[in-house]
Amino acid sequence: MRTTTHPHTVTLGRIDYMNVAPIYHGIDSRLARGDHQGVRLICGPPNTLNQMMIDGDLDISPVSSAAYARNAQDWLILPDLAIACRERVLSVLLVSRYSLEALSGRRILVTDESSSGRDLCRLIFNLKGVYPEFVVGRVQSPTQLPADIDAALVIGDAALSQPWERFFPNIFDLGALWWRMTGLPFVFAVWVVRKDIARNYPERVETVLNLLKTSRKHGYANMNLIVEKACVRLGIDPAIARLYYQSLVYELEDREKQGLAYFYKSLYQSGITDLQAPLRFFTNNNKGLVINTKSAYAPLAAIF
Repeated sequence: MRTTTHPHTVTLGRIDYMNVAPIYHGIDSRLARGDHQGVRLICGPPNTLNQMMIDGDLDISPVSSAAYARNAQDWLILPDLAIACRERVLSVLLVSRYSLEALSGRRILVTDESSSGRDLCRLIFNLKGVYPEFVVGRVQSPTQLPADIDAALVIGDAALSQPWERFFPNIFDLGALWWRMTGLPFVFAVWVVRKDIARNYPERVETVLNLLKTSRKHGYANMNLIVEKACVRLGIDPAIARLYYQSLVYELEDREKQGLAYFYKSLYQSGITDLQAPLRFFTNNNKGLVINTKSAYAPLAAIF
């Protein structure tokens, strides 16, 4: 476990997918100019960053919302930062040879790259009363799916860039499924800080939080450039890239908090997690660390 000995340098995680480009646009521009602002950036897929936060190798990072559910005792959520969707998400897909209801007892390959996508997939089937066999693995293109696998969860850049619809008669957008089932946004990732870092260096955490928000502001002002970069990296049509970014929500507002709280409640009630994770936020009010434990985000009535 790494111990932070230089309080003026913060190790900050960055998901190595195009979905975070709007939040990191300003930071990427600063780093390209050599302006590090006391931040060391480490890139990786979601589950790699999750594990690095668990091991203490990162101070602040985006993590899968499902990872926070299992590590809430050690982390605090940074306010007003998220990767979420209202209705469709486009980059978290279940590609299937069968309808959802016909997948009971059949084999589904679920990605090892994102615990949020994996838990959301399991939860949706649980709530629908459909019980497939889940196999953990990874598929990056339609031709990689083994013949004995009936469906697969694909995420991130691979979900956007590959022609899944040419190979599978059924494509399910998990963000859209969640929205239809609950009427709530789904939060795939939140930014968190380790509690020991928040307690010992609250001013540095506040500085990085403000840096991320400023960077996001620059991203919003340069979406055309971000869309162009996504098209080049993924080889996708500009219209798809534009629709993708329009589908994502990068703020953690009340509706997103409500959806996140309901996700954690459902994971616990379905037996997927052992505890129902509370929403605890970092706040620096010049009096030290404040942990917000108010349960002000109860789900809407008559969900399901």
